[in-house]
Amino acid sequence: MICGISLLKNYSIKCRILGNPTPKFFYRFPIYVRGAFGYTLKKVSCKIQHKTICQKCKLKFSCPFTLIFKPTREIFRGKTLMQKVKHVPRPYVFTKAEKVNEDMIEFNLRIYGNIIYLEGLILESLKGLEERSFLDGKVKLEIENIKIVNELKDLNTLLYVKEKSFLKKPLTEGIVLDDDIKNWVKNQTKTFTQKTQIKLEFQTPTKILRGKENLIKTKKVKLSDFIRYLARRRSMLNYFYAGKMFYEATAVKELMNWADKNTETIIQNIEKTPISIKRSKGFCMGRILFKFNCLDEDKLVQILDLLKFGEYMGVGEMTAFGMGQYKLQILNP
Repeated sequence: MICGISLLKNYSIKCRILGNPTPKFFYRFPIYVRGAFGYTLKKVSCKIQHKTICQKCKLKFSCPFTLIFKPTREIFRGKTLMQKVKHVPRPYVFTKAEKVNEDMIEFNLRIYGNIIYLEGLILESLKGLEERSFLDGKVKLEIENIKIVNELKDLNTLLYVKEKSFLKKPLTEGIVLDDDIKNWVKNQTKTFTQKTQIKLEFQTPTKILRGKENLIKTKKVKLSDFIRYLARRRSMLNYFYAGKMFYEATAVKELMNWADKNTETIIQNIEKTPISIKRSKGFCMGRILFKFNCLDEDKLVQILDLLKFGEYMGVGEMTAFGMGQYKLQILNP
């Protein structure tokens, strides 16, 4: 079923908050920090200092800003899937802000595929967040430290400490490989019984569609819907940023059919949120549990492998804006 190898890197950024943030600042934090990161990334990437529109720039095919933040169909010309794909997926995800104390927060940036080779620019752009302001100038961030985190290998490597130079580390430091995820999955499935459940606790507002129906809002979402979204997202990211497709369509369909026949969905505490992104509404919070009526080790490994990937890179609509993030838990009675 797996046809490619992916690379993923997870940065943890700890910041001091300067100013008076409102609840809205925290609620929309992934959206705000994404926009600020785009500005600083363009500043450190642009060789002609904003003297022309990106879409008209002759350097756009080699520009890190275009590749990371605003990937267009044009820069991937020659890719056979461009005839079918309307929007190129963004190879990054910002997480919500977690409060460390009254004036300190922590959040993550996750990047995918060959984007890791632009780590220097990415780190410079993260440090540049200090130059930006939020809520009409009422709030600013002061970077305390930046770390590489690979929780699958219990790795936590310091890259930057306030007012000091970046520490030099090998580019391969902390990379999350497919095998890392797969090994984690295999350890989890060893404890599976007929009573084991998978729990997805949404960390940011989430919307899953089937056709035009908002499945979380109508409480009709199934495990196969997550499989469909995650397999497509992982395949597209791998195709554009690592060079190969990840899943075969027939294998994904087979896995979806198996899930429909052998799993049950328990939907809890679903609430619609007021968040709106580019006129897209209907994002929800809550939790979903999946019960297995049949234990097939091969199918369990494939499903958990996808769900663990989704925990890193999100699922559903507007993932580039930080939506669709969840915490994955294995519940053994």
